[in-house]
Amino acid sequence: MNRTLIQMLSIFVNDNRNDWDDHLPYLLMAYRSTIQDSTGFAPHKLMFGRDMMCPIDIISGFMPKNENILCPVQYVEWVKHTLSLTYEFVNSNLNRAASRQKKNYDRGAKPRAFDEGSFVWRWYPPKAGLKLALGWTGPYHVEKKLSDVLYKIRLLPERRFLVVHVDHLKSYTGLNRPNGWEIEESELDNSFVELPMMKPKILILLTT
Repeated sequence: MNRTLIQMLSIFVNDNRNDWDDHLPYLLMAYRSTIQDSTGFAPHKLMFGRDMMCPIDIISGFMPKNENILCPVQYVEWVKHTLSLTYEFVNSNLNRAASRQKKNYDRGAKPRAFDEGSFVWRWYPPKAGLKLALGWTGPYHVEKKLSDVLYKIRLLPERRFLVVHVDHLKSYTGLNRPNGWEIEESELDNSFVELPMMKPKILILLTT
């Protein structure tokens, strides 16, 4: 709700953004009376068991018909019964919405894997919230693959390791090895290339 409300406020506030509290009651009324995609009901309906009466309803003369309600006790029982049925529909709608959202996520998701000994960037949300700051930190050394989704990484050899989800990692594609990580002897042996011997050239000086 907070993100939706902030988006709504950003549309109506003035250039100085200091009159947001003037618009807040009306935007909350609009939000609470709007049917949500996931639940299939408006928040006001879920709270009070009935639709919200808006100014347009009064102007148009629309009034809810409750002729069968004869006393407050009956009204309370009617609200309880209505909310009970409403919550059953909400749970069903939420399950369908969660299944639909999972399918949409899985459709665009790509499996990722990192080799042990490689380097990765780590997504760090607290840093991403700072102005002019990047959310990716590192690079980190991949110490061990614990599972398909969990990796043990370390920023420097003397630092403690972290267990991070694969969704918070991406490959480090730099050409140079990060500072603080020395090249192992085995890597030096593999990277050594023997150059062919060059034959010496003989220069003949001609004189006249």
